[in-house]
Amino acid sequence: MIVNRYLKELCSAYARELIDRRTYIRERRRLIDDTIADRPLAPPAIPAEFQSEVTLIDVDATMEIPRLPTEGR
Repeated sequence: MIVNRYLKELCSAYARELIDRRTYIRERRRLIDDTIADRPLAPPAIPAEFQSEVTLIDVDATMEIPRLPTEGR
């Protein structure tokens, strides 16, 4: 059943902390309500996991930020 697959995806996203508790409950309720009402099911609203490219950061590097010109000088 497709509802089971969607519920598993939803539970997995909640366990991996991709969605908060409120979103989890709202989406779970929507899936169950749509199933009972025999409406077409839409997949749960789960954001895609962030896949960063290279995440190496030189934390010891400093950057010079120019000051804004002050008025009256």
